[in-house]
Amino acid sequence: MEYQELTLDGFDAESSNKTSMKNTGKTVAIFLKDDYFVRGAGLPGRFKAEKVEFHWGQSNGSDGSEHSINGRRFPVEVSPS
Repeated sequence: MEYQELTLDGFDAESSNKTSMKNTGKTVAIFLKDDYFVRGAGLPGRFKAEKVEFHWGQSNGSDGSEHSINGRRFPVEVSPS
């Protein structure tokens, strides 16, 4: 399977003081209030990102990702939404 590139627009800019973060112990969510966008990777357009979540396992060897690639899971996963 060939994967398409995901492009992140605006993520190189400094965020305002409106951006916040929450750690639940299993995930860290960054709530984006500024103009950050994702496009590519088969998406049918450009979409405003409102949150970025990090999921991780107990250690580097554990499966922290919620999704897999070719049946393989990874210690961490990043999900923009």
